[in-house]
Amino acid sequence: MAKRVEGSAPVKDRIHWQQVAAATIANLSTLCVGCAMGWTAPVLPELERLLEQPGAGLVEGEPLSAAQGAWVGALLPLGALAGSLPAGFLTHRYGRRLPLLAFGALLCVGWLLLLFHEWVSLLMVGRLVCGLASAGVTTIAPLYAEEVAALEVRGALGTLLDLMLAAGLLVVYGLGIVLPVRWLTAAMAALPLCFCVAFFTMPESPEYLRGRGKHDEAQRAAAWLRLDHGSAELVPEAGTSISPQLSMVITGAIQFVATGFSSVLVENAGRRPLMISSGLLMTFSHLTLAVHQGWPWLQLAAGWLPLVAINLFLIGFAVGLGPLSWLLIAELLPPGDKRWAVGAATSVSWLACALMTGFFDEFVRLFGTSAAYWVLGCICAAYTVFVTALLPETRGLTGHQIQCHLSRQGGTSCCISSGSCDNVQETDQTSGHV
Repeated sequence: MAKRVEGSAPVKDRIHWQQVAAATIANLSTLCVGCAMGWTAPVLPELERLLEQPGAGLVEGEPLSAAQGAWVGALLPLGALAGSLPAGFLTHRYGRRLPLLAFGALLCVGWLLLLFHEWVSLLMVGRLVCGLASAGVTTIAPLYAEEVAALEVRGALGTLLDLMLAAGLLVVYGLGIVLPVRWLTAAMAALPLCFCVAFFTMPESPEYLRGRGKHDEAQRAAAWLRLDHGSAELVPEAGTSISPQLSMVITGAIQFVATGFSSVLVENAGRRPLMISSGLLMTFSHLTLAVHQGWPWLQLAAGWLPLVAINLFLIGFAVGLGPLSWLLIAELLPPGDKRWAVGAATSVSWLACALMTGFFDEFVRLFGTSAAYWVLGCICAAYTVFVTALLPETRGLTGHQIQCHLSRQGGTSCCISSGSCDNVQETDQTSGHV
């Protein structure tokens, strides 16, 4: 619970619909990315069946093998890997608004290429283009949401990226049950077009405009967003008999709901506790799956256990690592480093996604399912140790306060001038209080 500094307005009076609208509309682009990520789940089995039938399309092609299907899935994160670093520099040079609109249009182009799925080559190119667009969206959208939000709602709006990704998965899984492949793809192509139309009316980030010396434009943008109405400092006080199609929908729904809870908890529980809890749940779920797959008698006695473990993983990922990693990238980086560091961090994420998508089945074939889950469990355990040891709490802190805290912990920051942190209070690592 927090009390306000004397003379400041109540919190509810400092939260304005303009900020929520700008961040939400910007993250409609990430909903489109979520749709692109999940499109292969309902579509690839159908494409494999169609391409094996003579006359199934405009041009007869070779049947889509399992290996080809895996790399159709992996091409999106590979394209995102290639586009992440350039996206960081584009947003530094041209701002947040124009590049995000451009990547939304590129995503629409990728979907249009996927409409012609009779040609495997166009299928591959379309997925690669969607990947390039996804890199830009996941790099720029969290930056924009963080920069147009007041301090009181920065955390909640910063989690919108993963919430919208989960919503996109849920949308494509649900529509995949009732729509044929071509109509499903056409519907997905319409979504980024709707995003571009809606986001065209939104202002540029005031922080970017100030950094480019465009102070009058920055002031107008901040006035529209109502960022100039004060962001007073808060001072704490005490206070599987299920079908595969239905399984996909349930999985998407659980991830969406859990991510929604994260948006509520992030400003109350803080970033650090949620990230640690996320790591513990993900570690436990993977190790449970490893033991279950390695012990045949347990498979017979507890056939329900994998479903529980997978859902625990989804909840753990959705309340912490999934949404908050993007928020923390935007919060922890000084403005001068965002142009390259955001792209680098996004590249690492997409590289891991591409490697997992492309090589998981082959790893399982060579070493077994249990070994795969042991490896993943150890990775999650290492993440939990890292977060517990090094991640600071950023809830309720301005960007300057965060950089001052990091500099006191032995780091350096290009945006911290000598003596500028003398009057900034130390952050309590345990509670996150100032």
